[in-house]
Amino acid sequence: MKEASKSQQFERAIEIRDTLERLGSINSGKKMETVRKSDEEFFGIKYDKHDAIVMTFRQTHGVIRDSEKFSFDLIGDNNFTNFLYQYYTTHEIPKTIVTSEEISDKISLQKALSDRIGFSVKIIHGDKGKRKEMIELILRNIALIQNKNAEPGLIELRDILKLPSVPRIIECFDISNHGDEYAVGSMARFVDAKPDKSGYRKFKIKTIGGRDDYAMINEIVGRRYLRLKREKRISRSNSN
Repeated sequence: MKEASKSQQFERAIEIRDTLERLGSINSGKKMETVRKSDEEFFGIKYDKHDAIVMTFRQTHGVIRDSEKFSFDLIGDNNFTNFLYQYYTTHEIPKTIVTSEEISDKISLQKALSDRIGFSVKIIHGDKGKRKEMIELILRNIALIQNKNAEPGLIELRDILKLPSVPRIIECFDISNHGDEYAVGSMARFVDAKPDKSGYRKFKIKTIGGRDDYAMINEIVGRRYLRLKREKRISRSNSN
């Protein structure tokens, strides 16, 4: 806004101010600390009927450091370009901004950001090479959030473990030792990142003596999934 005023572009300055006030209601998925000396930041956006979801990946020295998720209502002149104006009032400006679509008023935005930070800022449509791959990854993550209401943490877990899909059911096993002779296994179950307490289980250790947690975990995990396989087989035979 300051740069627009300096150039006596008063109408544009007022427009930017009004837009920033409206976009003040942007919902952030999580709050990040400012990252210094950023090289590139990637933005993907997908639209619904009345709102938009934006996800960012910030890359520093070739490494993805941070990811954030935002949503805003599609009212008035709220759009991707004005979102970026708002975003960079509170975030460090990188050398290169890569977007999933061409943005309106790109030249003005590049100039405003360049003047503010003191070096040339480029805004690029990520439609080629490695940048395209990164944008496609962001858009897939947004689609999962839109279509399946997947938790960002589950998306991150899928990527870390290189799973083919977001894990909807997670079962966690633990052993509690009560002295040297008595141990109990337990299992906690989560469905769509929420505790499923009706699915919690306890196991009496049957084959392991002494305090060998690894062997006990092996026993209860084996018993758990062998039982599920048997139940699934019985269910199939009954249905036939």
